[in-house]
Amino acid sequence: MIRLKNRLIITYALFIALALSALAAAINIISGRIFETFVRKTIEAECAEIVRAVSDLYRPLHGGFNLTALEAIGMLYVHNGYIVDVEDMFGTPVWNARDMDMEHCVDALEEIAGRMESGYGVQIELVNVSYPVTHNGVAAGYVNIASVGPFFYTNAQSAFLDSLNRLLAAAALVFLLFSVVMSIILAEEISRPIRTAGRAARTIAAFYAQNTTHGALNVRIHEKYTTTELTELAQSINELGRELAEGERRQKQLMNDIAHELRTPLTCLRGTLEAIADGVWEAAPDRLANCLDEVRRLSTMLDDIMLLTRLEWENITLHRTTFDIAGLINETAEQFACAAAEKDITL
Repeated sequence: MIRLKNRLIITYALFIALALSALAAAINIISGRIFETFVRKTIEAECAEIVRAVSDLYRPLHGGFNLTALEAIGMLYVHNGYIVDVEDMFGTPVWNARDMDMEHCVDALEEIAGRMESGYGVQIELVNVSYPVTHNGVAAGYVNIASVGPFFYTNAQSAFLDSLNRLLAAAALVFLLFSVVMSIILAEEISRPIRTAGRAARTIAAFYAQNTTHGALNVRIHEKYTTTELTELAQSINELGRELAEGERRQKQLMNDIAHELRTPLTCLRGTLEAIADGVWEAAPDRLANCLDEVRRLSTMLDDIMLLTRLEWENITLHRTTFDIAGLINETAEQFACAAAEKDITL
């Protein structure tokens, strides 16, 4: 059987782990979509920048482009995953990155494709987009840009995304450890009062299992907790201890009272019978009648004890009644007559 503390820790830990996993998955999906949107806009912006840069290289007086600068720009963007081709107004190739370094272009595209498919599960394909080139409002040609689609991450973007994922994983781990620690503290806070109440209940049971009147039942536990139910539990245990202790005290008092009440008629009977046996008194009818009254008194007291026992275990309704108080006083005086006579006391 699993302990309450361990059950609470496991329950809290599983709940927190599931909630944290769901939160991490949601954050990952949302952040991934936001970053994807950012990357798509970045690709569009870089394509626009390529077109602008190529437009600046057009020389109207020479009727063409600055090939040296065009080659520098084209090779620069190859490293970023863009294959640039430039054509004039008639569709004649002016400069082609593939012709300049075909192997390097292929390697760059394959590296990006492999990184996107293996690292991010994005199925890619080669996308070609053609943009018109104008210079001072005059058409100058076309720029054909080939890239990995529908989108791709550069090395810097991949590094940033990996760092972000590692940061989220580390934060999730730290939060999980913190949550486990808090679960342990919370479970201990809840289970400790229950264990204390259990020990108190076992103490009470052990006290009565010993079947002894020696010692006193003294069970008190801390009552002030931050949780209402735990405070009520502690108060109930303390109230139970007080009631049982009071019941124990009343029982002992009752036993003492019964012993005292039984001693009086027995003393009278003993004194009368000893006096008759020793020849001090004659076995007169009145003396024998007094002895019979004491026996009846003992019988009445035993009946009263049985009635008290029934009152404790059964729901008995008590009713008020009238009685002769003078007769009760006379009967009581007669019960003490023998003891009073022995000490020369007149009632």
